[in-house]
Amino acid sequence: MSGSNEIKLSIGKGRVLLGLDAQKVGQDWCVHITGGEGHLGACAVGSVDSKSGRAFASLISLPGHKEGPWALKIAERFAKELATNVLITVGIHLDGITQDEIAVFAENVNEIAKKFLRRVQRQI
Repeated sequence: MSGSNEIKLSIGKGRVLLGLDAQKVGQDWCVHITGGEGHLGACAVGSVDSKSGRAFASLISLPGHKEGPWALKIAERFAKELATNVLITVGIHLDGITQDEIAVFAENVNEIAKKFLRRVQRQI
């Protein structure tokens, strides 16, 4: 694969600004997604079985953090679509977050993942 070894993306604005920082490590990707006060809330490692083509991921989520489902879903998706190993970390924290803000983050996590995949797939 040619192209950039680092990708930085953002989506949203104000309190619901979401950022993605990715670094290529050999053929693999390390991706960090943050919003609000960035931190590590959950991480997932994804890979694809070379024989079956099935993607799978393992999750580690810190106590009290709710980013785990996002990290797991993205790890499986990126591993499958990029046919490589990925490490995904997600950390989103806003004091006094509302249900509407959570919904915006959920949508933006999906959108920034699509944006990242399009960027990487153009480089292949």
